Amino acid sequence: MNMGEGALVEPVAVAVQITKVGAVKPNQTIIVFGCGPIGLLCQAVSKAYAAKVIGVDISQSRAEFARTFGADDVFVPPVRPAGVVDSVWSEEVARIMKEKFDSGEGPDVVLEATGAQACIQTGIHFVRKGGTYVQAGMGREVG
Repeated sequence: MNMGEGALVEPVAVAVQITKVGAVKPNQTIIVFGCGPIGLLCQAVSKAYAAKVIGVDISQSRAEFARTFGADDVFVPPVRPAGVVDSVWSEEVARIMKEKFDSGEGPDVVLEATGAQACIQTGIHFVRKGGTYVQAGMGREVG
């Protein structure tokens, strides 16, 4: 194993653990918030489980890269309109995503790999009842 391959062992192990906690299975729909390194690896591991994978990011270029790397589809949320509070907008974005991806009550699993408050809230609103939500990104402290 060379140094480049060795450097990928830890991030891939993190992605494997995140998908393991999410109990990702074949034919499930998996939403991964974040198309950065950990999010991309979560998408690739989920794809290896033969799941349908959708990557979500605020960056169009990251989302497009995710489409070529492991995501079946991607979503770049619209910018929050002025005067709309975050919690209301997160619920609206979840509704938009359910409609766009024809996901009914929501996806089977949401893997959140950003730590961004808006993604955390949207992911919770998006996952179907009885589905699995895994918070992998480090958000702000609560308390």
